[in-house]
Amino acid sequence: MELNDEDKAELQRVWDALANLFYTDPVWRLNYNNFYMMSLADQYRWWYRAKAQARKGAPAMQTLLAKVIELRLTGR
Repeated sequence: MELNDEDKAELQRVWDALANLFYTDPVWRLNYNNFYMMSLADQYRWWYRAKAQARKGAPAMQTLLAKVIELRLTGR
């Protein structure tokens, strides 16, 4: 799977969001560590599924999605 620059930037924001959430609440550690260990293709698939869970109302994934959107809007 070949990711474009926009997809890679989005995955970097996800990683940054997970790091931010982990450093404020240790409950995010497993997600952060798992995401870190994945290949880019696996990260992309994980993020796709996380967004689907957020749309279905999963509170944790909604929190993550909100943090990613915040980072996107603030240019980080």
